[in-house]
Amino acid sequence: MNRRLLEECVETMRNDGKSLTFGGGNGILGGMKDSRLQKAKRRFLHPAHNHIRSICIITSQNPFGVKAPRKENDALAKDLEMRLRVEKFPFYPVRGKYGSVERSYMIFNIGLDDAKLIGHRYDQQSFIYIVVDETGGMEFQLWWKDKEST
Repeated sequence: MNRRLLEECVETMRNDGKSLTFGGGNGILGGMKDSRLQKAKRRFLHPAHNHIRSICIITSQNPFGVKAPRKENDALAKDLEMRLRVEKFPFYPVRGKYGSVERSYMIFNIGLDDAKLIGHRYDQQSFIYIVVDETGGMEFQLWWKDKEST
């Protein structure tokens, strides 16, 4: 994965009031300790080496883009994590922002249809889907829920 391309994608989202960061701090890898940063680089910035062919970035929190109570958001996040484990999808929690900060997940090697099902199940307005080719090149896709289909 090209770090600059990923940071540009995130910066574009941030400019729209929607952002994603690992850990905390500025930028996609800001705020991470060196050892965690190196691990993230190996795991996420070289997906061809790790056989990652797709990544979905999504949350289960704040259905319909409306801020939900913390207790409800925590239950939704716990439910999504349980489902991902049952389905055996490797995932990594990240901090996202869609109006407000929310717990999001990078889900690896998930098909687009499965990603859409997760979005539908948790009433999400959008998610990011990334297709990774054999050279590590990436195609970023932003999927929006059709407002007429709700």
